[in-house]
Amino acid sequence: MSTLAEIVKNILFIIILASFMEILLPDGGLKPFVRFAIGLFILISVLSPVLSLLFSQQQFEVKLWDYQSNIDQSEHISKKGQDLNRQIKESNNAALREKMQGQIASMAMLVPGVQRLETRIDLGQEGNLEKLHIMVKAGKPEQPKEPASTLVFSETQTIVGEVEKAEVKDKILALLCNLYGLQKTDIEIEFEGS
Repeated sequence: MSTLAEIVKNILFIIILASFMEILLPDGGLKPFVRFAIGLFILISVLSPVLSLLFSQQQFEVKLWDYQSNIDQSEHISKKGQDLNRQIKESNNAALREKMQGQIASMAMLVPGVQRLETRIDLGQEGNLEKLHIMVKAGKPEQPKEPASTLVFSETQTIVGEVEKAEVKDKILALLCNLYGLQKTDIEIEFEGS
């Protein structure tokens, strides 16, 4: 008897809810879909207690309206999302670091007397340039491959003494500070063999 009372109670609740929805909804193409959904709820409310009576050892529970998320699963999903976000940032920072190192090396090579150098940069968490390290290497300028081309800087402009090193260092600092908005304290310049 309690099963029958539960069925009647559920059906009455759904019918009252359906009648309010019919009143609130405007005339149009949405009403047939709402009626279909209400019919499904009535079918579930009738079948759920009947099936639990017929198959008492098995549970047929429909808990769509009582959805409870698994906390462990949501924490796992959140951790996976954070790991994926960190991997994307790291790969973007690695690509950005590589491009910026090449760009900075190309700009520093424009300074007279610099033939070869290596750059290493440190990026912040947001991908901003925080520290720059430049190693100016000794070497002769490359000889032109075509006889018709000429060298812009002659071989006599190699970095030999401390005065030339200081001039080259000042020129590189001025160039990079102006282009990248860095402070002179953020840029380290060393000369190979010094």
